[in-house]
Amino acid sequence: LYHIFWCIIRVLKWNGEVDEAREFYAKWAPDDIENHFAVGMIHKPMCLLLKICDGNPDGDYDTEDMEYDIDMVLEFDAPDMTDLNFITDGWSVKSMAAELCLHLARRLEPGSRSRRNLIDRGIQMSTMANEQNTTAEGLIKHILAHEAHKGVDDRLLALRKEDNAVDVDVVYSKLQRFESQNGHLGSTMLSSGVKNNHT
Repeated sequence: LYHIFWCIIRVLKWNGEVDEAREFYAKWAPDDIENHFAVGMIHKPMCLLLKICDGNPDGDYDTEDMEYDIDMVLEFDAPDMTDLNFITDGWSVKSMAAELCLHLARRLEPGSRSRRNLIDRGIQMSTMANEQNTTAEGLIKHILAHEAHKGVDDRLLALRKEDNAVDVDVVYSKLQRFESQNGHLGSTMLSSGVKNNHT
């Protein structure tokens, strides 16, 4: 049942039918799915992903839940054997984790600690997903899982680039403030890397 279930959700989601995927999951997920030994750990992350992934208006997500969701996503993973079962069905759990990090991070202001943690975790999980989906020579082992993951790592790296730009701006602003308070001497000391040591 779960193998069929997983594939249907995947096909609907990646064909832009997110509302249908969410409705299908809500209607057909067994009542005790969160207690299932293999897929229970995926229930809440799946519900969240179908709420915040591409195709959903940003306003539909209640940001009051974001702190809890961030903590859950940063801890979300599955044992390798469980993940392998899902990979053969066309969607790695690590891809799901990376995408969750992506969609939460893009809702946060660049430069925030939570956003940075999500981006770092997302890139880590994305890298692991790519390693599982391809051989060391770069050949694709699991084509459906590989296609499902396509673009996630690029978008995470784009978010990191935005954060790096913010970091540069922050450093530049601090330097400007330092120069205004300490004059040319402060600028010279900073540019040369000289520390003002008092003996």
